[in-house]
Amino acid sequence: RNVVQNIAPKRYSQCCAQQAIDTRVEDCCANEEPIYKGEQGCCGRHVYEVDTEGCCANHTVLTPETEQCCGGIVRSKFEYLCCENQPSHISGDLQDHECCGKYAYDTMNHACCGGKKP
Repeated sequence: RNVVQNIAPKRYSQCCAQQAIDTRVEDCCANEEPIYKGEQGCCGRHVYEVDTEGCCANHTVLTPETEQCCGGIVRSKFEYLCCENQPSHISGDLQDHECCGKYAYDTMNHACCGGKKP
């Protein structure tokens, strides 16, 4: 059944899941579900809360404060450093590590020369 809804001037209106949305404040996730810009995001076909969740390769990340997306893989922020979009395992304090090319190294004990740790 066709339904006419009036919510915003035409230039700001769009249909999403058979309902009208105001594109100034809403977006459409996978053309199936309206989401609020700034509050929610679309991760593949799933809606997530941007303040408490994240998205990695179309999968919702439930704890972005402790997890990161690196090369489409979810890894712990405390065990891996993302170097050139590849997860590199670290041991010890994260603050003592930096990337050297695509590998993490301990800055307290090593140096990086030309993208390679000696």
